[in-house]
Amino acid sequence: MSDEAALLATIAAHPAEDTPRLMYADWLDEHRQSIRAEFIRVQIAIAQKEHLPRAILNRYVDLFKRNQELLDHHRGELLGPLAALPANAEIAFRRGFPSTVELSVGDFLNHSLLLASTTPQADVQVTAVLRRLRSFLTNPDTGCVTKLSGYSNEIDDTELQPSDDFNLIEGIERMTRLAVLDLEGCGIDDLLCDLAYNYSVPSLRDIDLSNNAITSTGVANLLRTDLPQQLHRLILGGNPISDDGAIALASRWPTGDADRLEYLNMRFTNIGQAGQRALLDRFGGRVDLF
Repeated sequence: MSDEAALLATIAAHPAEDTPRLMYADWLDEHRQSIRAEFIRVQIAIAQKEHLPRAILNRYVDLFKRNQELLDHHRGELLGPLAALPANAEIAFRRGFPSTVELSVGDFLNHSLLLASTTPQADVQVTAVLRRLRSFLTNPDTGCVTKLSGYSNEIDDTELQPSDDFNLIEGIERMTRLAVLDLEGCGIDDLLCDLAYNYSVPSLRDIDLSNNAITSTGVANLLRTDLPQQLHRLILGGNPISDDGAIALASRWPTGDADRLEYLNMRFTNIGQAGQRALLDRFGGRVDLF
């Protein structure tokens, strides 16, 4: 392993520590890459001060100006290997390295190996996944993806047809980093909620199932999965869920330390007073009903 590869591996292994990043900045200086080195140091300095009150932050305006100058004039150089991504990919930096990359499913499929092999890995957010669902789920590099947005108004029907080589469970379980799943308006029904019982997505913490066709039966199906023990946010608003589903959520959701839920959205459903009362009694201010 080269010195650079070893330094990058250390950064990936200790993502919250500044020292490995500063050591890499020193290495960059030694190898005539002073712009990237300066950028790492500037961004670390900003991160160390970002908790300060605004009045104090105003004293460091030159630091923030230099950060923006580097981004405006040297973005390609600062991206490192990810400079090969298409120009329309949305990339944010933190502490000197790309921290999030958002791109369409087509662009992801064209650059998935690069995203999966870059160290340290950025959070990868893929949009319009339904447009290329089969190709996405059979891609070997989806383990780098941290957020999915499914909705697309352009869907290739051939991508949704079943076939012998389309292993849905294997494709989903490959996504071990997936933390946020947005399936708003994707035609999700009770059957898919039932199928979720077969999947294991260990990092999933936030799921949006709003504006679909999920009924109380679908809610009961979800409660059979591992998701209630994992989720911090669950959005079910805009589905035809009735009191039965609301009462099932209230009575069967995990309790004690197993209850990690911070926000539950049940707006614009068919839930009546009995269901609303059950949800409020169980979740209090964590549930959004109106």
